[in-house]
Amino acid sequence: MASPSYSTFSIAPIGDSEHAAHLTVSQPPLDLVNAKFLTEMHDYLESLQKRPNTAPKVLVVSSADKHVCISHLDLHIVSAQYALENEDSMSLLHVLGGILHQFTSLPTIFIAGVNGLAVGGGVESAVNMDMKFGGPGRSLRYA
Repeated sequence: MASPSYSTFSIAPIGDSEHAAHLTVSQPPLDLVNAKFLTEMHDYLESLQKRPNTAPKVLVVSSADKHVCISHLDLHIVSAQYALENEDSMSLLHVLGGILHQFTSLPTIFIAGVNGLAVGGGVESAVNMDMKFGGPGRSLRYA
């Protein structure tokens, strides 16, 4: 289950399993769904699609932060006044849609481990995964 390293999350096997992995999002302080996260998550999920025989059968997705699971979409992506430099907002929104579709269509079982607050994009991610588990103090909100 070797994978390249990513700057917005890490992937590690669960125990000594060859078939289960833990994807830990780490984007302090808020775990925003930003351009870098979207690009890396899309690339990782695409790699799973290309290697179905070696991809994890189960992937638990959670945050390194005990108070925030995955936060909302970086509003600079959709802001006209404070738009991101060198980024195509519509392309990023399509990437987000592709990621949510991959959660529901890949043969991997995706489990959302929600500790703390999941807002907007974090809720959308969790809703599109196969299972969701919430720890103490968890909260799912759209606003």
